[in-house]
Amino acid sequence: MNMKMLGSILLIGGTSIGAGMLALPVLTAEAGFFPSALLFIAVWAFTLFTALLIVEANLSFVGEVNLISMTKTILGKKASSLTVLLFLLLLYSLTSAYLAGSGSIIREMVERRFAFTIPGVLEPVIPLIIFGLFVFMGTRAVDRANRVFIGGLVVTYIGLVAAGVPSVMSSRFTLQNYGLLWGAVPVAVTSFGFHIIIPTVVSYLGYNVKLIKKAVIIGSLIPLVVYLLWQFVILGVVPVEDASKALAEGAPITEALGNITGAPWIVSFGVGFSFFAIVTSFLGVSLALFSFLKDGIQNKSKGKGLIIMTFLPPLLFVEIFPKGFITALQYAGVLVALISGLLPALLVYRARSRGFATSYRAPGGKAALIGAVLLSLLIIISDIIA
Repeated sequence: MNMKMLGSILLIGGTSIGAGMLALPVLTAEAGFFPSALLFIAVWAFTLFTALLIVEANLSFVGEVNLISMTKTILGKKASSLTVLLFLLLLYSLTSAYLAGSGSIIREMVERRFAFTIPGVLEPVIPLIIFGLFVFMGTRAVDRANRVFIGGLVVTYIGLVAAGVPSVMSSRFTLQNYGLLWGAVPVAVTSFGFHIIIPTVVSYLGYNVKLIKKAVIIGSLIPLVVYLLWQFVILGVVPVEDASKALAEGAPITEALGNITGAPWIVSFGVGFSFFAIVTSFLGVSLALFSFLKDGIQNKSKGKGLIIMTFLPPLLFVEIFPKGFITALQYAGVLVALISGLLPALLVYRARSRGFATSYRAPGGKAALIGAVLLSLLIIISDIIA
């Protein structure tokens, strides 16, 4: 397999899979395994389609571009300004959350191993210096680092699944409450939100349509398989009442899994999985933010200037308002639906109507584009009223 394509597949998968995966079975426990599995498959199909729409729009341009240039050229300046606002809000929110999350986990590891307490002000600085360096070095460096952290993600994930599978009870799969899925829709959509990395992948693969399509399809399948198997283990092992209790108390579901299976080390694996999931998502999101800013300022600022623009705002917010982005993250589903659902459909609809030439055309005609718009609006509404 082409190593760049492998790296692109892992970037897409790593960007999608975040520590929030641990919360998915908790949020869907009362609905049951089969309803939640159907939801994940439907969301995967929707997000894959809209990702291919971004590929089509991206390949209408020559050279490296991002959503700013695409939106400005196809939809106009006003739409471009709105896209910039939404994109920056989402990416800065996620980057801030990942800085805070990874810093907190690093602090806990250091305290446990060396009995040394890292000052709170340094918590987000440490992961910024370590992982921000890869973003500064470029896509190839992020790709290689991401492969290592994906390896850690795979090892901890396999450990968690292997510990849980022997305790799975078939009787726990009889629960089917489809009406209780609405509250999980925004979270599910956010969990498949890899679209922000697509323009970077298109450029990284040299605008090769065949490689890009394979990377997007295979990369998007990774989180689907990971989520379905995780749902199978947790919902097959942990009683609904225990999952509901974990949701109410904000406790990690791995604690309940460890108690039931009698494997206390599961908690440590859960912490490790959370760390690797945060780091892989952090690398993908910050690289997308870096590329987005680079496109927006038309390369007038390079190197250190772009890195400062990428990481200084989220670092300041984390330092000044440690929990200031929680509210924004609660509505991340709205932002993801706008950027990953509504925007791609509008871009392609407008580009096709204006006769833009492209080397790739996503499947589906006008009806599919209208359907994507309607589904995006439905997701936004469900997130607002949830």
